[in-house]
Amino acid sequence: IADITISQAAELEMAQGKLWLKFSLQQSRPYHLHLPLVLNFDNKKQQTKILHFTREQQDFSIELSEAPVSAYLDPDYHLMRELNNMERVPDLAWLMGRKSVLLVVNEEEQAIYHTLVKNLGIKNITTITPSAISFEQIQSHSLIIAGDNNSLIHRLFAKQVRKNIKTDVELQVRRNPYNEDEVITLVNAKDEKQAQLVARKLSHYGKYSHLQFIDGRLQLKQVVSADNGIKLFEQIPVRAVKPSQTQSLDDIVASLEDKRVLLIGEQHDRFAHHLNQLQLIKKLTEAGYQVAIGMEMFQQPYQQALDDYLTGKITESEFLTKSKYFDKWRYDYNLYKAIIDYALTQKLPLLALNIEADITRQVTKKGLYDLDEKQRQQIPDALNFSDQSYREDLKSVFQIHDKMFHGLPMNFNYFLQSQVLWDESMAEAAHQFLQKHPQHILVILAGNGHLRYRYGIPQRLERLSGLSPLVILQDDKLEETIADYVLLTTPIKGQLTPVMGFYPDKNTDQVIIDGVKDATTAARAGLKKGDIITELDNKPLITFADLKLALLYADTSKKVQIKVKRGDSILEKSLDFSLPAAKSHENE
Repeated sequence: IADITISQAAELEMAQGKLWLKFSLQQSRPYHLHLPLVLNFDNKKQQTKILHFTREQQDFSIELSEAPVSAYLDPDYHLMRELNNMERVPDLAWLMGRKSVLLVVNEEEQAIYHTLVKNLGIKNITTITPSAISFEQIQSHSLIIAGDNNSLIHRLFAKQVRKNIKTDVELQVRRNPYNEDEVITLVNAKDEKQAQLVARKLSHYGKYSHLQFIDGRLQLKQVVSADNGIKLFEQIPVRAVKPSQTQSLDDIVASLEDKRVLLIGEQHDRFAHHLNQLQLIKKLTEAGYQVAIGMEMFQQPYQQALDDYLTGKITESEFLTKSKYFDKWRYDYNLYKAIIDYALTQKLPLLALNIEADITRQVTKKGLYDLDEKQRQQIPDALNFSDQSYREDLKSVFQIHDKMFHGLPMNFNYFLQSQVLWDESMAEAAHQFLQKHPQHILVILAGNGHLRYRYGIPQRLERLSGLSPLVILQDDKLEETIADYVLLTTPIKGQLTPVMGFYPDKNTDQVIIDGVKDATTAARAGLKKGDIITELDNKPLITFADLKLALLYADTSKKVQIKVKRGDSILEKSLDFSLPAAKSHENE
C-alpha cells in the first residue's frame, strides 16, 4: 500500500502577488493517488483540495486566498496507506505486533512478570537488567520496563508520580523517545499473583494505551490521542493586542500572590531584555520579597566564586576568572553586569544553574551513555523524555541548524539528550535551592527556549517541587499556552566590550591568531595569522579568556598596548579602538 512522507516541509510564500503553500512529498512506489489536502483557517473555515500525486518524488505549489493555521493530508483516511507514526496511537497492539522486544527488569522481580509478559504473544523476548542495557538497544527496540523501582524509567520518563492511586497491575504504553517506530510499555504489578490474574486478559485490550486492574478486574482503560492525517503545516494565527488592555511590570509583580518561582526569559544578546529582568528583580525586592537570582549563564561547579564575590571576598575580576565566565559563556559580560551589580549591593543570593558545559558538549557529541562514572554523578538521577511536543520542537531546531558539532555529524538523539539534561539540571539546581531556602522567591533568568510552552525548565521544576512557576518570555510568539506573559520590548543600545577583529585558533589554549578580519582594529595594528598575543594593557595573557577579561577593563579612549610573539620575535603593537569600525555596540 502507499507510504507517503513529507520530503520538503511546507512553507508559505508570496510570489507574483499571490500566496502559495509549497512543499514536496514522496512515496515508496509511484502510485497514482488522489490525495486529499485539508486546510484549516482561523475562522474555523475548512477547505479541501485534491492533490494528484503520481510520482515517487513530487513538488507541490498550492495557491491560497488566505493563510491557513494548519494543513493535513488525508485526515479522513480516504486512501489505503501506511499511517504516519504521529497518526499511530501508542497502544498495546503496537507492542504485541513487534517481532522482538526487550524486557527490562531487575533480577529479583523477573518471576513476578514472567507469565504476564509471556501472554503478550511476542515471539522473541530478551530479558535484560536496567544496568546492563545499552543506548543502542534502547534506540533500536520496543521495550517492556517492569517494576516501579526500575532505574531505566527514571532515566527515560523521570520518577513516576503516583497520587494515592490504588491499583494492583498497571500498564502504560508510550512512544520510544529515541525511535518513532518503537514503543515503551511500563508495567507494574503488586505481586506475581496479581500479574497472573491479568495476564490472559491483555490480548482483549490491544487498542488501549493505559490500563489499570484491581484483583484482576479492569478499573481504567484509556487511549492516547494521535494526529488525524499527516500534519503538513501549522502556524500560529494572527493575533491583535489592544494597547489599552496590556499590563505593566508592576501588574506582574502584583499578580504573583503565593508564587515562589518567577522565570524570566531572554534573547541573550538584547540589553532591553536584561533591563526588564533587572526592573522586575528591583520591584520584587522593593515589595519586600526575599529575592534570589538563578542564572543559566553560570555553571554549578563554580558556585563558590559567586558566593565569594557577593560576600566581598574576591574582586569582580577574580569572580569572572574563578567562575570561568569567559570560558563557559560566549555572551558579553556587560549584558549581565547591571543585574549582578544590583545583587551585590542588595546582597541577593546568586545561584549558578547550569550543568558543566564539558558534560553537555560530550553528550551532544557521543550521548549520555558515553559519560564516565564521575560525570554521571554530576547529572540528575531522573530525566524526562516523554514530552512529544518538546521533542518535535527540538527536531525543528535541529533541522534548521547546521548538523555538525566540532567537525562531526550530529546525532538528533544525542542533541535531544543534551537539551533534556540541560533543562533537568537547571530545574534540579533550582529545586534544591528552594528546599534549603523556603523563605526566598527565586527569579530564574534563562533563554526563552528553556521556558517556552513550559516544557523546558518550568514543567520539570514543577514535577520536582510541586511549585507552579510564573513564566515570562520576551519578544516571542503571542500564543495562549506559550507563557503567562510575553513582554514586547523597545530596543536599547548598549556598550559592549571592544573587539579586535580576528579569528582565534580553537585548537589551542593560547591566544593564537588564525585569521584577521579586514578593516578591524587587529588589521590596522598589523596583526597576522600565527601571531601569539602574550600581553594586553600590561596584563599577561595565557588563554583566550584572559584576553576577554583584559579587553573588558581596557581603557579604549586611548591606544591600548599589546605584545605579540611572531616567530622568534616579540613585537609591541598599539590597538586603536577610537575609529567607528572598531567600536562594538549592540544594534537591535
